[in-house]
Amino acid sequence: MNPLAALINLLLVLMIVLVLLGLVILVIIGIGYLTIVWYRNREREKHSLDSTLLQIALPRDNEIKIDAAEQLFASFAGIKTSGRFAFLKYRPHLSFEIVGMPGDIRFYIYTPNKYKDMVEKQINASYPDAEIKVVEEGNVRNIKEGYILGNEYNIFSKEGQVAFATLKLRDSNYKPIKVYKDLVMMVTLNITLFLLV
Repeated sequence: MNPLAALINLLLVLMIVLVLLGLVILVIIGIGYLTIVWYRNREREKHSLDSTLLQIALPRDNEIKIDAAEQLFASFAGIKTSGRFAFLKYRPHLSFEIVGMPGDIRFYIYTPNKYKDMVEKQINASYPDAEIKVVEEGNVRNIKEGYILGNEYNIFSKEGQVAFATLKLRDSNYKPIKVYKDLVMMVTLNITLFLLV
């Protein structure tokens, strides 16, 4: 056999072995990643059921500057798991909701019970006149579907429509959208005015 042909065959076999070895390593990494994601989220339903929906009511003549909201959201950004194996622990979530109904706008925060007191204190620190109510499931009796009674709401009515949007930054995450000093008017005011129409 020609030594050049033997060398080419050896290189071909070596290349196939390296490709297969690379694929095996990628599969092992993929399975490891999926295992970590599964392990972290294995009790997600239990954590989500151990949560509270808070309704935030602000007076109509609220004149607090936007930097109060900036401080509020900055304090919520500090909620995270820490420690040596923090990537394996469940990450707590807060949900901020603006609900627009005919003639009414309501603000809600869905928070784990573990952080409920901290969330209430942070809201009262930023907005001292805010009234915080816990939304109870048993408050609704004999009302039309899709209407508000007290502090309960249902966004999934038969006649209703639900829309949502996801915002993605064009630039890097560390760059601000706008610094509050540069804002001509409050962004949340634009959103809430749109909901009134």
